[in-house]
Amino acid sequence: MNIRIFYEIYGGASRGNIKDVVNRWAQEQELDGLLHSSVGAGVVLGDLMVGDRLIDQISPELASAFSELMGDKADSFDKVRHILLEKLERGDESVLGLVNKIKGQVGENRFVEEIAASSVQARLAGSGSQEGWDVAVEHEWGTQYVQVKMYSDADGVLAHIEAVQEKLASERPILDGDAVVAKIDFAVPSAISEEVARKAAEKGLDVAVLPIDMTASDAASVVMDGLNNVGPEALENFFSELLGIGASSMVLHGLVSAFLLYKGARERHEVLAETGTNVTFTLGGAAAGGLVQILATTAGVVGAPVTILTFLATNGTRGILQRLSDRSDYVEFLRNETLATRELTTQLC
Repeated sequence: MNIRIFYEIYGGASRGNIKDVVNRWAQEQELDGLLHSSVGAGVVLGDLMVGDRLIDQISPELASAFSELMGDKADSFDKVRHILLEKLERGDESVLGLVNKIKGQVGENRFVEEIAASSVQARLAGSGSQEGWDVAVEHEWGTQYVQVKMYSDADGVLAHIEAVQEKLASERPILDGDAVVAKIDFAVPSAISEEVARKAAEKGLDVAVLPIDMTASDAASVVMDGLNNVGPEALENFFSELLGIGASSMVLHGLVSAFLLYKGARERHEVLAETGTNVTFTLGGAAAGGLVQILATTAGVVGAPVTILTFLATNGTRGILQRLSDRSDYVEFLRNETLATRELTTQLC
């Protein structure tokens, strides 16, 4: 801002003590810095609390599936992360086995959620090795036992239906605690549910087929995304997460700048540049925090220390970038003043 623009903006105002004006500017500057710093910290803190870390690697859906299937062995994001890394180190067969195992649990969890959404109570089997059924649905007329199969082809499900029917007809009962299970229905992806129901009826199998609003590939993707995020595609995940953080911070910083404009603490021409600058600071801090998180994970650090280190690195880096920018602006101001003084001296001489 040169003196001409300054006069156009402030020249018509009533005169006052320059110290009061400068003090007000300083206070406005501190308030602006506080508001934008709070936005940056809020974006980071919110992401740390909602996901498993700043750079999310494990989805809540995948973590829930692991926890249901493995109990205490997988009751935290860090434990799940280490399990995935171990499977990747063991090779393709181990990864394939994990995908098939966990995607079934993902399907079971989704089925229970859909049943609960219809105000009907449902519970998972107490053990992942429960024979015959996976979910018990409590109706007014009694308990409906359901086996969940996240398959992409109807014939594969049909083979399991026939096997379960044989077990139900055998002398060895299928149990729910002390209760004997007399009938087991099946829940399958909605894409194949009608075909499964038709083929089961053609074979004379007395079984209800319930649709799940999720495909087999969707369930497998939940697992594969987690594997990729901690494995070979972790770098791609790093940048995609930063893109999401950048979009969120752009909206929030924009709202803060708009609020300051509304209150008269900002000029219209300053808003866009200020928003872009603050988004850059927040994104730079998030990048530093993400790198610290990855390094800490590689070093074997787990749990709360990683979260604390990430938060400190993110906000510390943002503060450093802010101070460097302030100093850069001041250097530019001094350079312009020096040039102006030199020109004035030349004219006077």
